[in-house]
Amino acid sequence: MKTAWQAAPLSDVLTDAKSGFACGENPAEGMFQFRMNNITTDGRLDFSKKRRVPRDTRSQATYWLGQEAADAAAAGLKEIIASDDDVQVRNQAVFALSQRPNDESVPALITLIRSRDTDPRIKKQALFWLGQKDDDRALALIEEILTRK
Repeated sequence: MKTAWQAAPLSDVLTDAKSGFACGENPAEGMFQFRMNNITTDGRLDFSKKRRVPRDTRSQATYWLGQEAADAAAAGLKEIIASDDDVQVRNQAVFALSQRPNDESVPALITLIRSRDTDPRIKKQALFWLGQKDDDRALALIEEILTRK
Protein backbone atom coordinates (compact mmCIF):
# COMPACT_ATOMS: atom_id res chain seq x y z
CA MET A 1 0.00 0.00 0.00
CA LYS A 2 1.25 3.46 -0.87
CA THR A 3 2.25 5.68 2.01
CA ALA A 4 2.31 8.95 0.05
CA TRP A 5 0.30 10.49 -2.74
CA GLN A 6 2.00 11.60 -5.92
CA ALA A 7 0.99 15.01 -7.23
CA ALA A 8 -0.60 14.98 -10.66
CA PRO A 9 -3.01 17.18 -12.56
CA LEU A 10 -6.59 15.93 -12.26
CA SER A 11 -6.76 15.71 -16.06
CA ASP A 12 -4.14 12.93 -15.87
CA VAL A 13 -6.24 10.76 -13.57
CA LEU A 14 -9.88 11.62 -14.36
CA THR A 15 -11.57 10.97 -17.66
CA ASP A 16 -14.77 12.76 -16.67
CA ALA A 17 -16.10 14.69 -13.70
CA LYS A 18 -19.35 16.52 -13.27
CA SER A 19 -20.21 19.01 -10.60
CA GLY A 20 -23.36 18.76 -8.55
CA PHE A 21 -25.39 15.88 -7.24
CA ALA A 22 -27.86 13.72 -9.15
CA CYS A 23 -30.71 14.45 -6.74
CA GLY A 24 -31.48 16.52 -3.71
CA GLU A 25 -32.49 13.52 -1.63
CA ASN A 26 -30.24 11.77 0.87
CA PRO A 27 -32.18 8.70 2.11
CA ALA A 28 -30.67 6.64 4.92
CA GLU A 29 -31.28 3.40 2.99
CA GLY A 30 -29.69 4.64 -0.27
CA MET A 31 -26.33 3.63 -1.69
CA PHE A 32 -23.32 5.67 -0.61
CA GLN A 33 -22.00 7.98 -3.32
CA PHE A 34 -18.28 8.70 -3.16
CA ARG A 35 -17.75 12.34 -4.17
CA MET A 36 -14.80 14.65 -4.66
CA ASN A 37 -15.51 16.45 -1.39
CA ASN A 38 -14.90 13.14 0.41
CA ILE A 39 -11.19 13.65 -0.26
CA THR A 40 -9.38 16.25 1.82
CA THR A 41 -6.65 18.49 0.42
CA ASP A 42 -4.05 16.24 2.04
CA GLY A 43 -5.48 13.13 0.31
CA ARG A 44 -7.36 11.63 3.27
CA LEU A 45 -10.89 10.30 3.10
CA ASP A 46 -13.54 12.35 4.88
CA PHE A 47 -16.92 10.67 5.27
CA SER A 48 -18.49 13.41 7.41
CA LYS A 49 -20.36 14.67 4.33
CA LYS A 50 -21.96 11.40 3.28
CA ARG A 51 -24.55 11.44 0.51
CA ARG A 52 -26.65 8.48 -0.52
CA VAL A 53 -28.37 7.85 -3.84
CA PRO A 54 -32.03 6.78 -3.55
CA ARG A 55 -33.36 3.58 -5.11
CA ASP A 56 -35.27 5.28 -7.93
CA THR A 57 -32.14 7.15 -9.01
CA ARG A 58 -30.24 3.85 -9.10
CA SER A 59 -33.07 2.27 -11.13
CA GLN A 60 -33.04 5.15 -13.61
CA ALA A 61 -29.27 4.94 -13.96
CA THR A 62 -29.59 1.20 -14.59
CA TYR A 63 -32.16 1.86 -17.33
CA TRP A 64 -29.95 4.42 -19.08
CA LEU A 65 -26.93 2.13 -18.80
CA GLY A 66 -28.94 -0.40 -20.78
CA GLN A 67 -29.51 2.13 -23.53
CA GLU A 68 -25.78 2.61 -24.10
CA ALA A 69 -24.64 0.77 -27.23
CA ALA A 70 -21.47 -0.75 -25.82
CA ASP A 71 -20.19 -4.07 -24.51
CA ALA A 72 -19.43 -2.29 -21.25
CA ALA A 73 -23.15 -1.54 -20.80
CA ALA A 74 -24.08 -5.23 -20.95
CA ALA A 75 -21.21 -6.12 -18.64
CA GLY A 76 -22.30 -3.43 -16.19
CA LEU A 77 -25.89 -4.68 -16.24
CA LYS A 78 -24.78 -8.26 -15.63
CA GLU A 79 -22.71 -7.07 -12.68
CA ILE A 80 -25.72 -5.24 -11.22
CA ILE A 81 -27.89 -8.35 -11.66
CA ALA A 82 -25.29 -10.52 -9.95
CA SER A 83 -24.34 -8.28 -7.07
CA ASP A 84 -26.79 -5.49 -6.22
CA ASP A 85 -28.57 -6.13 -2.91
CA ASP A 86 -31.78 -4.42 -4.06
CA VAL A 87 -34.14 -6.72 -6.01
CA GLN A 88 -35.91 -3.77 -7.63
CA VAL A 89 -32.63 -2.47 -9.04
CA ARG A 90 -31.68 -5.99 -10.23
CA ASN A 91 -35.08 -6.34 -11.94
CA GLN A 92 -34.52 -2.98 -13.65
CA ALA A 93 -31.16 -4.28 -14.86
CA VAL A 94 -32.86 -7.40 -16.28
CA PHE A 95 -35.32 -5.15 -18.13
CA ALA A 96 -32.51 -2.92 -19.43
CA LEU A 97 -30.57 -6.01 -20.55
CA SER A 98 -33.68 -7.28 -22.36
CA GLN A 99 -33.79 -4.05 -24.37
CA ARG A 100 -30.36 -4.70 -25.85
CA PRO A 101 -30.22 -6.25 -29.35
CA ASN A 102 -31.37 -9.90 -29.52
CA ASP A 103 -27.91 -11.26 -30.27
CA GLU A 104 -26.77 -9.76 -26.98
CA SER A 105 -29.86 -9.96 -24.78
CA VAL A 106 -31.26 -13.41 -25.59
CA PRO A 107 -28.12 -15.40 -24.64
CA ALA A 108 -27.71 -13.28 -21.50
CA LEU A 109 -31.33 -13.84 -20.42
CA ILE A 110 -31.07 -17.57 -21.16
CA THR A 111 -27.91 -17.75 -19.05
CA LEU A 112 -29.70 -16.04 -16.16
CA ILE A 113 -32.64 -18.44 -16.41
CA ARG A 114 -30.45 -21.56 -16.59
CA SER A 115 -28.10 -20.54 -13.78
CA ARG A 116 -28.60 -22.28 -10.45
CA ASP A 117 -27.17 -19.20 -8.72
CA THR A 118 -29.78 -16.76 -10.03
CA ASP A 119 -32.38 -15.53 -7.54
CA PRO A 120 -35.80 -17.02 -8.52
CA ARG A 121 -37.31 -13.51 -8.57
CA ILE A 122 -34.72 -12.46 -11.13
CA LYS A 123 -35.27 -15.64 -13.17
CA LYS A 124 -38.98 -14.82 -13.30
CA GLN A 125 -38.25 -11.36 -14.73
CA ALA A 126 -35.70 -12.77 -17.18
CA LEU A 127 -38.21 -15.37 -18.38
CA PHE A 128 -40.92 -12.72 -18.77
CA TRP A 129 -38.69 -10.48 -20.90
CA LEU A 130 -37.34 -13.45 -22.87
CA GLY A 131 -40.96 -14.32 -23.73
CA GLN A 132 -41.31 -10.89 -25.35
CA LYS A 133 -38.52 -11.66 -27.81
CA ASP A 134 -39.18 -12.78 -31.36
CA ASP A 135 -36.26 -15.21 -31.35
CA ASP A 136 -36.04 -18.98 -31.95
CA ARG A 137 -33.60 -19.42 -29.05
CA ALA A 138 -36.11 -17.85 -26.66
CA LEU A 139 -38.91 -20.05 -27.97
CA ALA A 140 -36.73 -23.17 -27.66
CA LEU A 141 -36.00 -22.48 -23.99
CA ILE A 142 -39.65 -21.75 -23.18
CA GLU A 143 -40.70 -24.99 -24.92
CA GLU A 144 -38.04 -26.86 -22.97
CA ILE A 145 -39.31 -25.45 -19.66
CA LEU A 146 -42.94 -26.22 -20.51
CA THR A 147 -42.25 -29.81 -21.55
CA ARG A 148 -40.03 -30.79 -18.58
CA LYS A 149 -41.31 -33.77 -16.66
